[in-house]
Amino acid sequence: MKRLALILLLAGCDAPPDIGAVDSSGPDPVLLPLDQLNARAGGDLSGPQTASDLDARAAALRARAAALR
Repeated sequence: MKRLALILLLAGCDAPPDIGAVDSSGPDPVLLPLDQLNARAGGDLSGPQTASDLDARAAALRARAAALR
């Protein structure tokens, strides 16, 4: 564990890479509405069903963590 911490500490001491000047001559990124992003993903990723699924998974994980204590 100490060896890993030392390696990570030393890896952070390197000089930052030179990425050069920011080139702003290109086009700005296009921001799409959420409906178009959901259509591309193939389903509604931000609806009430998703929220309830995440809440159920979170509750199951909390119960599992409590059982391990």
